[in-house]
Amino acid sequence: MGYYVTLIESDWRIPETQEVLDAVRRIDTDWHELKRGGSYGANGVEESWFSWMNGDWTEVETVAEIFQMLGFETHTQDGAVNVYGYDNKTGQEDLFLAAVAPFMPDGSYTEWRGEDGGVWRYVVRDGKLMYQEPTIVWPEAKPYRYVHYPVRSISEPLVPVSVDVYSPVSVALQVAAVVGIPIKETV
Repeated sequence: MGYYVTLIESDWRIPETQEVLDAVRRIDTDWHELKRGGSYGANGVEESWFSWMNGDWTEVETVAEIFQMLGFETHTQDGAVNVYGYDNKTGQEDLFLAAVAPFMPDGSYTEWRGEDGGVWRYVVRDGKLMYQEPTIVWPEAKPYRYVHYPVRSISEPLVPVSVDVYSPVSVALQVAAVVGIPIKETV
């Protein structure tokens, strides 16, 4: 069981430097209490790790490898790890995004969609990871119009006709006025 998420858009270029690699490695001890993965025995937790990061990822040589171990799709170009994909059960990838945020330019973001249709973003502001949810704004309502594609003949292209079903002008006359066919052909 778990919650599946997909990275739907990303402007996330992590500098591939020793300083960034060291910062990511430090979360193993600095944020140890936040680990959600682990093995349990009769006495409780026997071993713990960040979700999906079971194994010694702290010995990995590059930032790109760490993010790939998390399940991200990446490519490295011009000294930066470009994060462009993720399609899996969610783990604790957001903590790793938070760990590299101090090294990212303001405005860097990852946009996500959950299995239930929820959408959110992580965005960098002043070296910190921020969380955003979209707001749907419904504009002023416009009159309803039905778009109709009357078939005239197989050889002629379909012409869309926007019809006001509440108009005192009959639908047949509205269609005829646009398509230019006699009323009897539209009924």
